[in-house]
Amino acid sequence: MRTPDESGSWSVPIGHVWGVRLSLSYGVFIAAGILVAILLTNYGDPGTADLPKVFVIGSAFWLAGWAGQAFAYLGLCWFLRSPETQLSLGLVGVETRVRRWSASRALVVTLGTIVSLIVLGSFFRLIEGGFQVPTVSSSPAGNWVAPDFGRHSSDSVWRIGAWLCWVQAIFQMYPLPRTLGRQLIGAMTGLCGSRLRVESQTLVFRRCLAIIVMIAFAFSAVLFWKGTSNVIPAWPLLIVIGVLLWLSIRSPDVEMMLEGQMVYLDDEAEPSLTAVVRDRFRMWLGQRRIQKAFDKERGEAADASRLDDVLNRLHRDGLHSLNEDDKSLLQRVSENLRSEREA
Repeated sequence: MRTPDESGSWSVPIGHVWGVRLSLSYGVFIAAGILVAILLTNYGDPGTADLPKVFVIGSAFWLAGWAGQAFAYLGLCWFLRSPETQLSLGLVGVETRVRRWSASRALVVTLGTIVSLIVLGSFFRLIEGGFQVPTVSSSPAGNWVAPDFGRHSSDSVWRIGAWLCWVQAIFQMYPLPRTLGRQLIGAMTGLCGSRLRVESQTLVFRRCLAIIVMIAFAFSAVLFWKGTSNVIPAWPLLIVIGVLLWLSIRSPDVEMMLEGQMVYLDDEAEPSLTAVVRDRFRMWLGQRRIQKAFDKERGEAADASRLDDVLNRLHRDGLHSLNEDDKSLLQRVSENLRSEREA
């Protein structure tokens, strides 16, 4: 199987965690530099006293979204017995790579990672108002309305965190190269067209990307004619990401992604997704039985160590000398003996 260049030409290694090599995209450093430049340029202007605090809060929530994505992605890969050895973090979080695994595994991992962002954002939204900072207080605006980040109105810090997590989820679902959305479309193409050749699957994959480009251009035209009161209108952004997606339609990663799924199907030594989930469930049940038996034996050993003392006091001083714990001990021992006789 052909593989793309995974040497990290557009990322820098930052270390290893649990055997996984982590790297950070250079785009993150460029974006961070732009934000810092904006912060330094506007700091000191009227109404920007809280700008550094808002910058720190927004960065913390953005990193929380990254952490949630990475934990979900790596955890699902491990659970499905397709452990990841390297993980790159880009501007919107986890960056995918071409690898050999089944379409069903790719679909579960991708959906699980996207859902983790939605759940994390919903959690932040539910606890809105639990932690307040100056000029960042409760706002009656809707869930999907972008917060002002302290510029014109007061917004809950938790609402800001929820909005940032949902922004990550939306951009991850847009199928640019190395996003979760691109991997999602590839997995669905592999599942729905499992009987097709790689060339036919590639054609379907690229046509799906072209349709998404047309939708993005159409939506940007609607926003342009409708007009907006925002300082930065949304339609130019839609046009830019639409052009980027159009330029990436002929990228070789489309065919290589599908080839990786086909190579996996040809390898009979690899267990199916159903078998992996079944084995994991049986392993979990076995561990629960072992833990339950261990706890029972430990409890019986503790009861046996106290039983002689309780019986001596009962024989010497009578029933009135026993407290509730002692009586419960005698009842448990009696029930255990009765169960053993019946067995």
